[in-house]
Amino acid sequence: MEQAPHNIPTPTQAPIVPEMGVDRNQVQIALALMASREAHPDLGEKELRAVAMKEWVGDPDDPSSLAARFGSYLENPVNTNGHTDIDDPKALRQLLENVRQYRKTPLH
Repeated sequence: MEQAPHNIPTPTQAPIVPEMGVDRNQVQIALALMASREAHPDLGEKELRAVAMKEWVGDPDDPSSLAARFGSYLENPVNTNGHTDIDDPKALRQLLENVRQYRKTPLH
């Protein structure tokens, strides 16, 4: 029986960003949850998670959404150097700020 290469996700396996050393979805969900907590400090945990999931999926027609920025951010190999510890709030906050400030530079 042939096995799938380790870098190609199976249907039950989320894609890994090797340079970051973590699952892309885990990072994106953690960032969305952190952003939701900042934007809506008055919401309960259940409501925060709903807002975060909406932001994680993002609006495909809105290139400024957190989901779109995160995707663009990861497309640039410069941004995936090093390990991302999603359990470190300081590192996660820095990554969130980097993603928020990221502007994709057009190729000429």
